Amino acid sequence: MTKTINTIQDINIDWLNSALEGIDEFKEDPIKDLKVNEMGEGIGQLGQFALLKILRESGKETKIFAKAQTPNEDMDDLARDYLIYSREVKFYKDLAPKVDVKTPHPYYVEFNEKENKVILLLEFMDGWHTPDQISGATEEEIFKAIDGLVSINSSYWGETNQVEWLPDMLDDYMYKAKDDIITHRPEFLARYDHIMTPSRKEDLDKISTFTNHAKVIESPVAVLCNFNIMKED
Repeated sequence: MTKTINTIQDINIDWLNSALEGIDEFKEDPIKDLKVNEMGEGIGQLGQFALLKILRESGKETKIFAKAQTPNEDMDDLARDYLIYSREVKFYKDLAPKVDVKTPHPYYVEFNEKENKVILLLEFMDGWHTPDQISGATEEEIFKAIDGLVSINSSYWGETNQVEWLPDMLDDYMYKAKDDIITHRPEFLARYDHIMTPSRKEDLDKISTFTNHAKVIESPVAVLCNFNIMKED
């Protein structure tokens, strides 16, 4: 039976005990009390997030990061089009244990394809630093992020075909973002042209003329990569 939920506020002790029933540490020391503290806000988020503060029978305190699907219809359509939730769950199930970079331990992850619902219960990375999303990452933070990306890129260098659900480089689906940008460009410029710098407009022009280079390179090498890496994240 699926354990996906309609909203992050549906999480309660009974549901959480059911989701974590296969984990020995929660069998031996079950949940006594739970507080669900929602995190983040705004339509730009591809999900609902919460910090679960858990009190166990032994008195031990545990924190878990929870994510469910977005309630926003536009963002939900985006998640469907780009298979965001499916990829995220499959990453934690199939790839996270094999990449040479620290990732949160997944207590429970599930994707309900029919309803496009997702639930992720992940290790809360307490004490880890998050760059300022308004001003963006510093140069030092950017170089640290690049080191992590290199580890991800190299982990399946030229061997992504070992993972059956990863898209092929020659698949036009890989360039859907460019097609969407071209389609929505007039609407985008009508709304934001007055605040765009010349360099940003130039970048938009470059994206609009981007082609599938994998089709013209004799021996393209496929690697794992982050879907949307930018200094604000």
